[in-house]
Amino acid sequence: MIASRCSRCTPLGPVNARWSWIVLLLMVLGATPVVAGTVVGVSMSDPSIISDTSGGELDDSRSRMLSDDGRWLVFRSQSADLVPGYNGTGYQVYLYDRQTGTVQLVSGAGASATQGGDGESSEPTLSGDAAFVAFSSYATDLIGGGSGPTEQNVYVWERLSGTVMLVSESAAAPAQRGNRVSAEPVISRDGAYLAFSSQATDLIAGGFGPTDWNTFVWDLSAQTLTLVSESVASPGLRGNSSSLRPVISDDGGYVAFQSAATNLVLGGSGPGDWNVYLWERVSGAATLVSASLAAAGQRGNGRSEEPAMSSDGSLVAFNSSATDLVSGGSGPAFQNVYVWDRSTGATTLVSESHWAAGQRGQNYSGNSAICDDGSYVAFSSDATDLVSGGSGPSTRNVYLWERSSGLTTLISGSVSALGQRGNGYSTEPVFSAGGSFVAFSSQATDLVSGASGPGYSNVYLWENSSETTSLLSESTSGGGQRGDSSSFQATLSSDGSFAAFSSYASDLVSSDGAYRDVFVAEVSTGTLVAASRRDPTISWAPVTGNGGSVLPPSPTRSISDDGAFVTFYSQATDLVSGGSGLGTLNVYL
Repeated sequence: MIASRCSRCTPLGPVNARWSWIVLLLMVLGATPVVAGTVVGVSMSDPSIISDTSGGELDDSRSRMLSDDGRWLVFRSQSADLVPGYNGTGYQVYLYDRQTGTVQLVSGAGASATQGGDGESSEPTLSGDAAFVAFSSYATDLIGGGSGPTEQNVYVWERLSGTVMLVSESAAAPAQRGNRVSAEPVISRDGAYLAFSSQATDLIAGGFGPTDWNTFVWDLSAQTLTLVSESVASPGLRGNSSSLRPVISDDGGYVAFQSAATNLVLGGSGPGDWNVYLWERVSGAATLVSASLAAAGQRGNGRSEEPAMSSDGSLVAFNSSATDLVSGGSGPAFQNVYVWDRSTGATTLVSESHWAAGQRGQNYSGNSAICDDGSYVAFSSDATDLVSGGSGPSTRNVYLWERSSGLTTLISGSVSALGQRGNGYSTEPVFSAGGSFVAFSSQATDLVSGASGPGYSNVYLWENSSETTSLLSESTSGGGQRGDSSSFQATLSSDGSFAAFSSYASDLVSSDGAYRDVFVAEVSTGTLVAASRRDPTISWAPVTGNGGSVLPPSPTRSISDDGAFVTFYSQATDLVSGGSGLGTLNVYL
């Protein structure tokens, strides 16, 4: 591994690449010890069953799919042999227990452990302790006495009892499904509340108004439903346009969402474009986050969307093309990144030009993400004026903004000169906890001293304290030589000690095969290990599996805090001893 001192700093942005055949994820585990380099099949056929018809896959990357301690993993699969005696078709939701190595059917008909629901289930997400799994489903037989339309609905499964509860329930009768689609479930870390989006018009007694998408919150203890995107004109009146993409705080006290409705706050005025709102459970009131400075309740004059929230709901980051969100705002009307402080109501421009306070960057900035404690916001940008002395090509770069100082730092900087942007496209930044480390992918060839080799995308690590950039996807030839093909989709353990990434390169470890693989790098030594490696008892030339493997798109956390564990999707058929079945997508740990 080769490291170079670089122009300070950093950070992140979600990856929209979705890979049809493979996905890796390395995660927080803590249960029984596992020998280093060992790969265990998660969606592997039950030992008593011979054939495998199809694999498993993780779902929405915005959702929590691994428990806090790494013991439980939720995923969906079309496989017919994950549990003994299974009967059913289509996608079903499963929960894997790493400690016991067992798989449980979540979306079972009538809470059955073997009979899959009669419709496809997806979008699984779990609470921090995996006591509850939320998901959406077209099935009509998940609960006893279920009735109503066969639309997609939202459910919660309780692990200890195996009970399935209908969340998007019509107010007309118990167990009656809502009359239109419900989706996008997100559950609070403590498992007490669940937010989701729905087009149904019969979820709230006395509810009325337009039939657009709305945002709701369900109280798991009281089993009551609350309309979040409610008009201020009357209780139960739905917003006059769609509300979507909810995110929820750890305790369920706050829900941020984007909405095109114009009647969610008192005195609301201005354009009817998408805006970002924050709803407080205690007061039941929504606050306009993307507010214009012109007048109280006036919406910004441009589109605002994709909220991200600190764990306690005190800070909301979002992307916006509005030009009237901060005092003295000036500059081009490209999309920019902002942070809103709930305690003060103040909005701060993150992607600010270094030339003047409040001046927006001269090109696109977006893909904003925020640390758990809100101390850093990371984003990607095409702007060339975000840091003083910036120079070099006008390609996309990654930056880190520190809230306490307002300092913006270029992480994908060339070693040629301070502030000089790298000579290739840089993207996909991801944080370690607290923002001490940032991994990202880049096609630049000038980010570290002495680097050589092809100009494919490679994975790099930025360390904030030492202000150094290191090449992680280094060829076995050493000396800073980049891999012989693209490396991308990096993820970091919480303390930044380990990084995992996907790669087509065939020269990162010895005896590599000709497939896309997943690798784990020990940052302190630069040692690379193939996570998607075949079982050592199988005699075959390449050490890596005979099918592709890859990490999931960020912001999914895919490496454990100590870097010891990885879960991933793979088409390989030789990763575990005795594995059988078709070479379709499976989930591994």
